[in-house]
Amino acid sequence: MPAPNSILSAADGWVSVVKRLTYDDLTMQTGMDDLQETILAAKWDRMSDFWLISVFMSVMDVHVNRAPISGVVTAVMHRPGQYGPLSKTETESQRFNERNAMFIRGENISVAVVQIAGMLARRIVCSASVGDSVKQGERLGCIRLGSQVDVIFPALDDMSIEVREHRKGKAGIDPLASFHHSTELRSDDLSEPVEDSRIGEYVGIVLERCLNWTLLAYLYVRLAARSIIHFFERHEVKSKGD
Repeated sequence: MPAPNSILSAADGWVSVVKRLTYDDLTMQTGMDDLQETILAAKWDRMSDFWLISVFMSVMDVHVNRAPISGVVTAVMHRPGQYGPLSKTETESQRFNERNAMFIRGENISVAVVQIAGMLARRIVCSASVGDSVKQGERLGCIRLGSQVDVIFPALDDMSIEVREHRKGKAGIDPLASFHHSTELRSDDLSEPVEDSRIGEYVGIVLERCLNWTLLAYLYVRLAARSIIHFFERHEVKSKGD
C-alpha cells in the first residue's frame, strides 16, 4: 500500500547504520561523489542535515531492492570496483567496492539510494534508468549475495525516524522515516531492545556470518579443486604426448 508520507526501506535485512550527517559528511559518503551534480541541482547544499540509513543484506535475505519513494529517477551512476567486507564504520577500502548510486526526486522529498557490493557479491543489477518514473515499492534492481543498500535523505523538521540499528526491515514495506509528525528523533526513541530480542539479534548475526564464511570457503575449495584437476589433466596430456 502506498505511503506518501513515509520513506520505505529499499532492502530486506538488518539495519546496520542510522546516522545523522552534516552536508560535509554527506559529500564524503560512498556514492555521493557520483551524484554531486544531481545533489547540487536538488539544492541539497542549502540543507544542513541529512539522514543515512544502511541495511545489510546477508546471503539469507531476499536481494531485490525497491524504491523508497515514488518519483522520477534523475541520476544513475554505476562504478565497478572491489568486493571487500562491509563494516558499520565505513572503512577506506569499502569506498572502493563496486557500487551503484541513484537519485529519485519525489513530490515531497528526494532520496539517494546507493547499492554497495559486499565480500560475496559479484553483480549489482539496476533496472532503473534516468527519466524513469518509479512507484514506491517498485523493484529497482538487486545485488547478488551479501551486500548493503544506503538510503540518504534530508532531515526535515517534521520528520521522525521509524527504525533503529540491529532491527530487521522489509523492502517496500517497513518505513525508515515519516514526515507527517512534528517531532524529531530523540534519545528515548532509540531505547535499547529487551534482552530476549537482543539475544535473538546476536544469534542471527552470528549465524549469518558463519554462513557467509562457509560459502566463501566452499567457493575457494571448489576453485582450488578445479585448478588441481586442470593441472593433472594438462600433465596427463603432456605425458601421453611425450
